[in-house]
Amino acid sequence: MLDIHSHKHFGEEVIHNISPKEWNSFYERYPQQRFSVGIHPWHIQQKYLKEELSLLSDIVAHKQVFAVGETGLDKHCGVSLDLQMKSLETHVELSENNAKPLILHCVAAYNELQLLKRRLQPTQHWILHGFRGNRILAQQLLSDGFYFSIGWNFNVETIKMLPDDKLYFETDEADVSVEEVYAKAMTCRK
Repeated sequence: MLDIHSHKHFGEEVIHNISPKEWNSFYERYPQQRFSVGIHPWHIQQKYLKEELSLLSDIVAHKQVFAVGETGLDKHCGVSLDLQMKSLETHVELSENNAKPLILHCVAAYNELQLLKRRLQPTQHWILHGFRGNRILAQQLLSDGFYFSIGWNFNVETIKMLPDDKLYFETDEADVSVEEVYAKAMTCRK
């Protein structure tokens, strides 16, 4: 079973998330590993953003890069939303140009994310990682074509209504296997 987003686990069925600055060291140690590479909104620094985005654009075409991100919007992280949006839009462009899905982090900015998706009309999957939102929010996001990645902690009512074809599973930073996450989620979907 595929673990779509992990910071801890490695293996054939794991997409390990790293930043562009980590690419060389991780790829050197794990050349067969699949990765998602992106700039997390918490780690955006204006003075380094242009350089990091340039580095990211050089990396994403690599065959071991499965997805672009983790990127996104977070109104609680202390980085200006304008700067986060600039980074996110570049990630979207790289996702589209390289035909790779986008892994998204979102905190208190779903409206902005939905408006961006409607404006850009991307063809690649936009996957909301670690989604814990309620049924109403999930339904709104489904109507805009979002996909969902569920980790160890999730909203039970939401997991019951998400369609199988819009659902992924992840371990993120948890010390559990993706099979354990899946089993926990499936007991709630019965």
